[in-house]
Amino acid sequence: ITLNIPSEYEGMKITKIGDNAFKNLNSNALAKVVIPDSVTYIGKYAFSQKYDTVIILPDTLTYIDDNAFEYCVFSGDGDRASLVLGSSLKNIGSEAFKDSQFNGNLVIPDSIESVGDYAFYGVDFGGRLTLGDGIKSIGSHAFYSNEFFGDLIIPNNVTEIGEYAFSLNGFSYLSISDNMTVIKAGTFSQMGSLSRGVEFGDEITH
Repeated sequence: ITLNIPSEYEGMKITKIGDNAFKNLNSNALAKVVIPDSVTYIGKYAFSQKYDTVIILPDTLTYIDDNAFEYCVFSGDGDRASLVLGSSLKNIGSEAFKDSQFNGNLVIPDSIESVGDYAFYGVDFGGRLTLGDGIKSIGSHAFYSNEFFGDLIIPNNVTEIGEYAFSLNGFSYLSISDNMTVIKAGTFSQMGSLSRGVEFGDEITH
């Protein structure tokens, strides 16, 4: 069964999906959820604990609140990334995709300014991570304990990264932005071999 959330209801345009709206919905009976392009905001725990239900996100989303998609599964076709974040998105809340599953590469678009604490914690994923140039802050444990590989480039607009944000990944190269002044405890710990090296910004003091 596919749940197609309508873009209108009784003549009213649907722009928000509220807190807990579809939390703990029976995933055994529901194979897919399609969110319409009219939606710009996903509330807290809105789709939490969907397990094997595939969720398709619209490009129009601007705000994903805390725990919105924790434990969810995202699916793509062939080599296509299964979790695609649109270019209108500005904020990813705390634990928004915690313990979710997807494949392909993950691209954080330039429109995003902040990634919350534990946002992608423990995601069942192996691929490359690209951080958009618009990011200013990355929360504690934001990308903790995944299987990202390749290069990790911290954009120049980033001034704050929380503790253990990228710990327990498999990156081979790390480049830290020129505007970073402080690296917190465990931020880049246990990141694999970093066989291609580390490049530090000029402003880091400790």
